[in-house]
Amino acid sequence: MLDLAVAVHDVGKVYTRDGDDGNKVALDLGRVTELLAAYSWDVRPTSAELEALPLLLEAKRLKRGLGRRGRVRDGETLSANDYEKIRLEDQRLAWLDGHRDALAAACRGALR
Repeated sequence: MLDLAVAVHDVGKVYTRDGDDGNKVALDLGRVTELLAAYSWDVRPTSAELEALPLLLEAKRLKRGLGRRGRVRDGETLSANDYEKIRLEDQRLAWLDGHRDALAAACRGALR
């Protein structure tokens, strides 16, 4: 399911203009639904797995942001790119939080 969560993120990621705050933050839930429907043709995920999928997406984003923050705690100096990635992960988490119900509905749609 973690691999599927990564695929959902990568396939669903919405690209805007490079440098825009929203670039690669939102997910296209239509593409997410299509991916999960195609996946379920071969592998029938359980309702528990599909319920866990949005949480795994959030956990993956949180791990990436906290990993960089942990490096600061360990005394490492972060680059400007590291700080940009932390900001991006924070935006992704905020988007996922604000769209949790819609994402869960897209996941449940794969069982239909």
